[in-house]
Amino acid sequence: MKSLIKENPDPALFPSWFVRALIFSRAIAALILVMLFFSMFCIDSIIPIIESKCAQMGTSGVCRAIAIFRIFYHSYIPLILLFITLICCRLINLLFTKQNKFWIYVSAVAILSYLVFDLLLFKLPAYYIFIYVIIGMLVLKLNAVNLRAINATSGLSYYLILIFFILLPFIAELVFPSFTLSLLRNSKMKISDYFRGGLWDKIVFYITLGISVNILIFAFTFYGMGRHIARESVSEALCRKAEKIANGNFYSMQIDAATDRLFACDIEHYSLKVFDLSGLDPGPKKIKKMPAELQDVRLNEAKRELYYFDRTRDIMLVYDADSLRLKRRSSFPFEGGYSARVSFDNRSHTIAVAREKDYMWIIDMETLLPVERLGAGDSNEFIIFNEKSNRYILSYFKSFDFIRLVSPDGKDIREIRARRYQGGLAASNKNNELYVALPLRGEISVYDLKTFALKRKIPTVFGVRGIACDEENNIIVAASMCTGYVDVIDLGTDRRISRDFVGYYLREICLNLQKEEAFISSIFGVYRLSLELKNRYKYDDKKRREAAIN
Repeated sequence: MKSLIKENPDPALFPSWFVRALIFSRAIAALILVMLFFSMFCIDSIIPIIESKCAQMGTSGVCRAIAIFRIFYHSYIPLILLFITLICCRLINLLFTKQNKFWIYVSAVAILSYLVFDLLLFKLPAYYIFIYVIIGMLVLKLNAVNLRAINATSGLSYYLILIFFILLPFIAELVFPSFTLSLLRNSKMKISDYFRGGLWDKIVFYITLGISVNILIFAFTFYGMGRHIARESVSEALCRKAEKIANGNFYSMQIDAATDRLFACDIEHYSLKVFDLSGLDPGPKKIKKMPAELQDVRLNEAKRELYYFDRTRDIMLVYDADSLRLKRRSSFPFEGGYSARVSFDNRSHTIAVAREKDYMWIIDMETLLPVERLGAGDSNEFIIFNEKSNRYILSYFKSFDFIRLVSPDGKDIREIRARRYQGGLAASNKNNELYVALPLRGEISVYDLKTFALKRKIPTVFGVRGIACDEENNIIVAASMCTGYVDVIDLGTDRRISRDFVGYYLREICLNLQKEEAFISSIFGVYRLSLELKNRYKYDDKKRREAAIN
């Protein structure tokens, strides 16, 4: 390694045609990278189109990978860049002080890479540390090769080596970045003066190596994750497709137990669709057109009312739950940015509207006038009201490392520490527990409803977002927005009862307790999944697999 850095320039090391071809290939590669970089800024606008096309073509793996990458990019790219920078700076310092102990850096990269993926993203086995060490040593050994030996090679081998670096610039730079640096040292360009044994040469060389090692580690991690998902997708015991009862882009849903109906928000067609669950006809019985995009509707069974927030006009609308006629609307604009989540409390006669940006509003249920405005909105994910704790509870996807508790009058606000990137919320008064989904951890955090102390963590499917609790059967149903799987988990033992494939980009879950079935909304429609709780194999996935095979 040391001799590689301090090698003397040799203009005859590479032929002129190769230098020109290599520069051209690197320019093309750089152009592609720039285009990919700028496409990241519009990924939110193009991702639904790509997902829809992938689903139509049946390329489920591509659709699934896109969903995972979307969450990964929005959540961890800044952290990874910081991680790479810190490691590379440490590497440079280590090389200047202890050049004979280079393995210390390799071990540090391996351990820190494992911690990043284990603590923040995926749950990986400990032996991945040794795999990362091997990757690090491989990159270092490849770049310790004496490049002058290439010039000494004659015949076909010589030209194959040169063509490899011209035609595969991404791969060449990934596993052999010292090649281009050596070319710069031995070229006649003015920039070559910076790469002839100076400090700048060392900085560029070792930062390049550090980035190469980390990219390979990331690639290997995603490859392992993809294999894990693929194994589950082909398992007959874990893959029972649900029935799609409607096509469309659906979001929140509510079940009216009194009339045995399902209300579902079709945001694509600005409509509230009502399904008759007594016979579960193929299509909805009633469709109520709304004035704007319909995301979140809440059913108040006691008052027989539906609450809908029109975010285009920033007003609250109240509909009759039976006739779907408009009963009253607010005259006050409840300003805020982007989407809005709705919840309510009959005891305090209030409705809460949590805007995704800027504000949370407490509204009088009858007059629809504001009671309190709180600066509690920034990437708000879900909101529920819990009677036992007498609090509105809010989760946040990426802005805060806490869940927020707000009293019905908006005067008392508490922040309970929780991991960032939260998903759905559910509560069980019977178990005295609050459940918070953590998509990137693949787990559900369980809090005590009185003290709000963290009690335990329940492992579940990666990408879990929508959750729903069934107190009668003491289960929780968790849906992944990435993998398309739905877990049914026994809350008595925290063990998975079943895992079934439903569909891609799952959003929210609504449980029909009388028929032991779950309705799940997604970007592609509404699915019905029979939970089969009476005939299930409890606690033992091995028996379920054996039964499916036999």
